[in-house]
Amino acid sequence: MNTETAWLSVVLGFGLRLGAPALALAGMVWLMRRLDARWQTEAGRSQAAAAPPALRCWEVHACPPERFVVCCVAQHPDIPCWQQFRDQAGNLRTGCLACELFAALPARPAATPAPIGR
Repeated sequence: MNTETAWLSVVLGFGLRLGAPALALAGMVWLMRRLDARWQTEAGRSQAAAAPPALRCWEVHACPPERFVVCCVAQHPDIPCWQQFRDQAGNLRTGCLACELFAALPARPAATPAPIGR
C-alpha cells in the first residue's frame, strides 16, 4: 500500500466519520423545521376556531338590563359563557349543553394523554 492510498483512506475515513452524522443532523433539522411550521399553522387554525362567537349569551337569552349589569359573562366578554359557568368539578351546566351558542361550536378532538414511563 503506497502513501497516497493510505492518505486517501484516512481522509475518506474522517470524511465519512464526520460527514455522515453532520448530513444526518442537517436532515433532521430540516424535517423538524417543516414539522414546526405545520404545527404553527394548525395552532393558528385552532385559535381562530376558538374565537368567541358572533352572538353573545345575553343576546341569545334576551337578558333584561338589570341582570346584564351584574352578569359575569357581560363583565368578561372575551371568555365564553360556558367556561364561566362551570361548577367546582369543572363540569358544564345542563343549560349550557342545551344552549345554541355551545351547540354551534365546532367539535375539537380530545387530547390523548401521553403514556406514563416513556
